[in-house]
Amino acid sequence: MKKGVLLVILFLSCMATMTAGAKEQVGDKAKKEEKEKKKKHKKKKHKKKRPFTARRFAVSTDVDGALFSTAFIYHKYPYLTTQLPTNTVATVRFSGFLNTGVTFNFNITQTVGIYTGIDIKNLGFIDFTYADSTVKRRSYNVGVPFGVKIGNMDDKKAFGFIGGGIDKPINYKEKQYLEKSHKTARFSEWFSKRTPEFMPYVFIGAAINQGAVFKLQYYPGNFLNPDYKTSKGLQPNYGYDVHVLMLSIGYWVPIGRRHNIPGTTVTANGQRVIK
Repeated sequence: MKKGVLLVILFLSCMATMTAGAKEQVGDKAKKEEKEKKKKHKKKKHKKKRPFTARRFAVSTDVDGALFSTAFIYHKYPYLTTQLPTNTVATVRFSGFLNTGVTFNFNITQTVGIYTGIDIKNLGFIDFTYADSTVKRRSYNVGVPFGVKIGNMDDKKAFGFIGGGIDKPINYKEKQYLEKSHKTARFSEWFSKRTPEFMPYVFIGAAINQGAVFKLQYYPGNFLNPDYKTSKGLQPNYGYDVHVLMLSIGYWVPIGRRHNIPGTTVTANGQRVIK
């Protein structure tokens, strides 16, 4: 009898052990399956890295084209004792010639790039003085910009840019009118002392699809040299402090053939897309 009871107890113990082991195996298997499901889910969520579709280095035309400029002017007239110092905003001046140049672009990633270059621009302002007299001043400047681009670096895609640069005035021209129509004086000088040696500037802008570019540029320094003296000892720019603000509308045109980039193709209209 005792032997029978012992056998039953041993049998039940073995069954319990086997059942517990089976449960553990089933639990481990379920955990493994759950981990595999999570891994697969993560793989599905992971997006493929977009191939670099822009050119690393590209040459293009400059962003300046049609220029609209004005100026913030502080001036006084040393020869008129009754004239008080005044603050004025110059009339908007339009310039369509000669504003051109070339830029050298290096795209660091698909969304970030830098550029520099060389350009020439027709910059100036219109000032109304006294007795219905108008003076138009302009300078041809050779400049070197440096900017950072953020957006889509593909050709003719939208991006924004910001930066600064420096201009070197090479030709100064001045026209004086009485009652807006009768020209009383006009002269032009190469590398004139009437303007400063260099003109630093800052800018911000954006290029929209198809390459149209809008840029706002500001010159924090004085457009004129107030210390300039004529051969007779006169100081025509005395008391002038002129800060030019310029809006340019241009077209960013890539120069040269596009590189063959693996994983991409060029459509009939010249746009690069992922295969």
